[in-house]
Amino acid sequence: MTVVSATSPLNYLVLIGLVDLLPELFEQVIIPESVRDELSHAKTPRIVKDWLASRPHWLSIEHVSVTFTDPSVHRGEAEVIQLAANGGMPAIIDDRLARTFATNNGLQVIGTTSVLYEAASRGFIDYSKALASLRTTSFHMSQAQYESLLSNGPRLPRSD
Repeated sequence: MTVVSATSPLNYLVLIGLVDLLPELFEQVIIPESVRDELSHAKTPRIVKDWLASRPHWLSIEHVSVTFTDPSVHRGEAEVIQLAANGGMPAIIDDRLARTFATNNGLQVIGTTSVLYEAASRGFIDYSKALASLRTTSFHMSQAQYESLLSNGPRLPRSD
């Protein structure tokens, strides 16, 4: 399966050393040009910029023109949503407002914690350790969310 990813999932997976889970879970990951630009921004951590500079074979960059407007969805997420919609692919997005917009428009949305959960369910990683690593970054997760994820896992999209 091919997926389209926003900036934050790639950023956080690189930061915690688990970005190589993506080709284990998905055949191909596509990012729009705006996500590439965000991942190579001056304020982006060096490890993320270096990863992007030596782009893995499973990551491709595509141009997209966004045909919808929604002030709550930033440019990068809008391009991810448009690419996903154009190709009938799931989108990996963490931003709450963009996730809501995408699901309300019929897209399957996956978050970083769902990627980690799926990898753990396949025996690739220890989910609790991965979540603990994620919490060492700037990833937004309250203590209550963290405890809920440890107890119940993420809310995964329905496959109907």
